[in-house]
Amino acid sequence: MKTTFAILSVLALAVVFAGPVGATTFTLQSYDITYRGNDPGLVLYTNDALDTPYVFDLNPGQSTGLVPLLFVGTKETDIDLSDAVPYEFDVTFYFSTPAMSNTSDGYSRGRLILQDGVVRWIDNPTSFTFGDGGLLTVYLTDVSFDTPGEAQVEASFTYVSAPVPEPGTLLFLGVGLAGLALLQSRKRIKG
Repeated sequence: MKTTFAILSVLALAVVFAGPVGATTFTLQSYDITYRGNDPGLVLYTNDALDTPYVFDLNPGQSTGLVPLLFVGTKETDIDLSDAVPYEFDVTFYFSTPAMSNTSDGYSRGRLILQDGVVRWIDNPTSFTFGDGGLLTVYLTDVSFDTPGEAQVEASFTYVSAPVPEPGTLLFLGVGLAGLALLQSRKRIKG
């Protein structure tokens, strides 16, 4: 009985401290892009490069690497003072599995001396929380592009930490292990 209980206790602790077994599936259902599409300012256009839903599996500590997210560009042929003013350029991500959303904030502007356009990200990477302590981050690449011209923004998804199991799950596991120990002790008494 003592041996069985000790083995079950060690297994229970291993499950609790190891966290979820296997990879977690993430589903990026969609994403929206907010950008400057008219004067004043650098007039941009965008095209999606990532088909959604985009599904990927990661273990904590793993990353997808860089994947194409969107194309951004301009048809303007030269940069003037109004184009050099920074304007909002944001991407809002909507995940269905696990359910979460957040916005990667950035800006776009033209550069007078280089006569090109840029998109830069603020507080990159962006954090997405789920469950009780689960954390996914999204890193986006800064880009520059000729006038006229375009560039490809890429994204990398990193599974930073797994959520802590809910107390109900731990209680269910504990009751199950206690039941197994009780069955084992009854078998020994009868046998």
